[in-house]
Amino acid sequence: MKFEISKYVCIVLAVLAVSCEKLEDTYSDYAGDGVVRYLGKPSDISVSSGWKRLVVKWTNSVDPAIVNIKVQWDLDGVSKDTLLAKDVSEFSIENLEDGNYEIFVAGVDKNGSTSLSSSLYARPYTEEHEVIRSFTRIVAKHAYIEDRLVLFFSDWQSNVDSASLNYYTKEGELKHLELTSDFCGNNKYYLLEDAIDPSKDISVYRRGRVEGCEDLIVFEPYVLSHDKLYTTDFKQWAKEKYGQEEITDAWINSLTEIEFDYDLNSFEDLLNMPNLERLVLGKGRYMNVDRNDTVAYSMLMDMERSLFTLDVLHQLNQLKVERYSNHYFVDEVPNYVEEKGNTNEQPNVEFMDGSNWVVSCSVEDEGDFDSHLDYLFDGDVNTNWQTELLSAQARTYEIEVNMQEVRTVTGVRVLQNSFEPRDMQGRRLMPTVVKIETSSDRLAWENATYVEDNTLGVSSGEATYLYFKAPKDVRYLRFTFYDQVYGQNFGISLAGIDVF
Repeated sequence: MKFEISKYVCIVLAVLAVSCEKLEDTYSDYAGDGVVRYLGKPSDISVSSGWKRLVVKWTNSVDPAIVNIKVQWDLDGVSKDTLLAKDVSEFSIENLEDGNYEIFVAGVDKNGSTSLSSSLYARPYTEEHEVIRSFTRIVAKHAYIEDRLVLFFSDWQSNVDSASLNYYTKEGELKHLELTSDFCGNNKYYLLEDAIDPSKDISVYRRGRVEGCEDLIVFEPYVLSHDKLYTTDFKQWAKEKYGQEEITDAWINSLTEIEFDYDLNSFEDLLNMPNLERLVLGKGRYMNVDRNDTVAYSMLMDMERSLFTLDVLHQLNQLKVERYSNHYFVDEVPNYVEEKGNTNEQPNVEFMDGSNWVVSCSVEDEGDFDSHLDYLFDGDVNTNWQTELLSAQARTYEIEVNMQEVRTVTGVRVLQNSFEPRDMQGRRLMPTVVKIETSSDRLAWENATYVEDNTLGVSSGEATYLYFKAPKDVRYLRFTFYDQVYGQNFGISLAGIDVF
């Protein structure tokens, strides 16, 4: 029995030997000169991004046939590489431009054959990288006022290593202002003490770090331009009051006196006005002084920035500031502000008689409800148009007026309804804007003012005078109002529209 088992074992071994020999012969047929031997490849390959470089790390194979390590990097079809000693396990690819690079690391034998390699992708940090472009500029805003420089600093960030402002004085001396966390924090708004030479570049230098980059970055210095930047508030004001679609230096330089009447974020745009002599606040708000509606006073969102701006302009340009009623300043009023009291006298204009005008509204009263649309043009400040309060959805009202003949119209007065201080419904239903259009044939309509939506004063009984771009010879007028929200309902209330 033992003999028979040994015999079978010998037979099996013989068959396997023959089979292996034939299998090897088969591989040889396809391999050419012999069995293919693959080099051991590097493992644990990683790439980290640095300043204009990529740092590649890996673990080398123990394969004794390897004599070199090859690192290759490709970008947009252009390939570059370098050969390193076989025991090197880290390489920094320097002086790279912006782009997403494909990286290969492979072992190389004495014949120049390379091991297999998996690719990794990485992008270096350069000036074009969005992370670098968004790095804090430290100087958030600036303005040149003759030979003086005003700086607004952004909040200091912990990734800033150091920063400085380099400038030339009026006498030609190059000076440096070190910018630190304490300095910027204590001088959020800053008037440079030295008079400068504005014809020479003023530059900001920065060093810092960004997340994911191990290098300390020395940023390219940037120059403070002489371009003027304006806030959205100021642009809207310039368009609504003067029709300025674009704010040019020529127009800004021509202004010696301006008026603000409604809410603003700040007065900072005044720093761009070199010839401004007088600022008038709230003169165009014709409020009912008997109602003393303090809730509706015009406000500044950024009081600190505004006060700094006025202080600088008063100091450098002797800017005069006049304030009507209690607009803009709540607690602190600069001592150079001239208080003018309430605006008691309204413009001297002649209102037209609208008693025979034909008036219609795109939203008609339903059922027995009467909004008294005719009250809008009856010339009586004690009557008012008020729509039905509904919870369905907000409505848009187009009120069309046929004056029966062509009239020369210069503007309109929109008069808010009068209400008691605690009458929240009266307060909530006041319209905040109005669109005014004119037509001679009721077919072609044209905006009467510079903007579609004109701002309205929102206090009890307040009158807002809206002047047309130019006097218009027209027969038809169209006023567009929008529902206001009161609780869960929509509606609107208005005392009158007077045409002059």
